[in-house]
Amino acid sequence: MKKIDFTENGAASGTTSCDPLGINNAINDLDDPLNNYQDLFISGSGKGDHLQLFTSKAEFLVDNASTPDSDITAKSTRFLDKPTDIMYFDNISIKGHLSVKENHHATLFVQGDFTMSGASSLTIPEQSSLTIIVLGKFNIGAGTQVYTPTNGITALGKPVFSIYSNYSGNDTGVSFSGGTEQAYAVIYAPLSHVEITSSVGFKGSVLGNTVNVSGAGGIHYDTALADVSAGGGSTSSSSSHLVFKGWRYAVEENKE
Repeated sequence: MKKIDFTENGAASGTTSCDPLGINNAINDLDDPLNNYQDLFISGSGKGDHLQLFTSKAEFLVDNASTPDSDITAKSTRFLDKPTDIMYFDNISIKGHLSVKENHHATLFVQGDFTMSGASSLTIPEQSSLTIIVLGKFNIGAGTQVYTPTNGITALGKPVFSIYSNYSGNDTGVSFSGGTEQAYAVIYAPLSHVEITSSVGFKGSVLGNTVNVSGAGGIHYDTALADVSAGGGSTSSSSSHLVFKGWRYAVEENKE
């Protein structure tokens, strides 16, 4: 098992937070606790229902037992100093299929938990992207199929799959176990414990308070991310970047 503590200047985990984006404030600025967000449930009955995401809306291509029944539209706002269209939800549970329309860039805000389980699938085509901003726990289960482009950065310089979390509870904040082929994702969860468990490759970057990586697939840092602005439209030298410094191997604790 590999354990990685992403902290600054060699400080022990938990003493100095490596959070150049100030993610807690950035996410809390988006949240309106008085707003009655709707749950999103994509049913897995039969061959599974299918929700397709556009930049400013979402539409069910197959809907036999899913919710909500009302239109799903995005709200224009700002995230990390960049104009962004965001679709707001309370909890998201996916047992069917979620995809992004070609050449569209969807962003989901989840006030509760995001969960993919069973034989669910997530598909992001070339030159499209999906960003998930989550306050609760994020879990892509072992049975989920995740399909992302081989090139994980679009022509606009945007990662194809980004996960931002400010979860700071005692449980695992971000768990990524799905995939039948190499998946590309950028995980930014500086306050959370992150688990990457997969028999296939994981490519991209992971930032967490602590990160555990297990399984045969391993994790591959994409050095091209050093040239991608983590937020906002600026690509100047003052923009925040994540840089991989190395691994620290830790002996697994005896739980007996």
